[in-house]
Amino acid sequence: MNALKLLWIDLETTGTDPYKNGICQMSGILDFNGEEIDRFNYNICPFPECEYTAEALKVNRLTEDQIRTFQPESEVFIQLNDKLKSHIQAYSKTDRYFIAGYNISFDKEFLFKFFNDRNKGILQFLVWGNPIDVMTLASQRLILDRPNLKNFQLTTVAKYMGIEVDESRLHDAMYDIELTRQLYYLILKREFRQDEAKFNLIQSLQTAQVNPVKEETAKRIIKYIDDVLDFGKYRNRTIAEVLSKDPQYIIWIDKNVARLTIEQSIIDKAQDAIDLQNINKKPNHIQYNNDTYLDDQIDSNPGLMSEGYDYTF
Repeated sequence: MNALKLLWIDLETTGTDPYKNGICQMSGILDFNGEEIDRFNYNICPFPECEYTAEALKVNRLTEDQIRTFQPESEVFIQLNDKLKSHIQAYSKTDRYFIAGYNISFDKEFLFKFFNDRNKGILQFLVWGNPIDVMTLASQRLILDRPNLKNFQLTTVAKYMGIEVDESRLHDAMYDIELTRQLYYLILKREFRQDEAKFNLIQSLQTAQVNPVKEETAKRIIKYIDDVLDFGKYRNRTIAEVLSKDPQYIIWIDKNVARLTIEQSIIDKAQDAIDLQNINKKPNHIQYNNDTYLDDQIDSNPGLMSEGYDYTF
């Protein structure tokens, strides 16, 4: 199976019309199966007839004079074209990039105009025609939460999903695309986890119907975050406190303590907290460390385990 090859890209422009305005910054990350293999960041001097809008200059915190000192777009085209072709079988019908970004239709239109002005049609041999728009994915993920968001801009959505945002770096194309990529993998990870949970639930129900199990001892059900644990190193602590301090503990007791049943909503909260911790530490990599859990005993899975993301479709 071919690798999933993503061309993450974000542009800063001198306006919103690709036929009148130009690109002044182009940043991107080449991502194969969740792993960054290359990146680029070009400050660009657009074509001579380019028009500059006051609003765009304010957002980009640049002046026309500054932009005119940047690298000519004709040089950037050659460098970017060579870079893109170096990581795939150029002009292949099966080996191409998916363009990916946030509200990607805007960037895609400028990008195709940028390429077509120099070599008409070349980009269509390097990328698939259907881009990946993280804004659309986030819209589906947050469909019930939309009334709680003041807008649906990248930074607003990222913060709402729990991602830490560096305000000082906003409207820098490279930072915007890093943030977009981080948001994409967070959404994917949560969606995949939900699908897995649904599958496991269906499997358990089917098994129960075929081989019903008689419980001789009633299980305690933990439903709420203000429920209190009555054992282990977090004895007399609420679930909310444990989620804040050690969310991995919730996952561990769910898998290892037979007399407890934890509501799926609490497990989801614990896993969300773990996801954010790992994304902030090192994207695309999860670590489980040794820990002492019940009654000061070492957990049943000592050592360091790691699993890399694999989003091969």
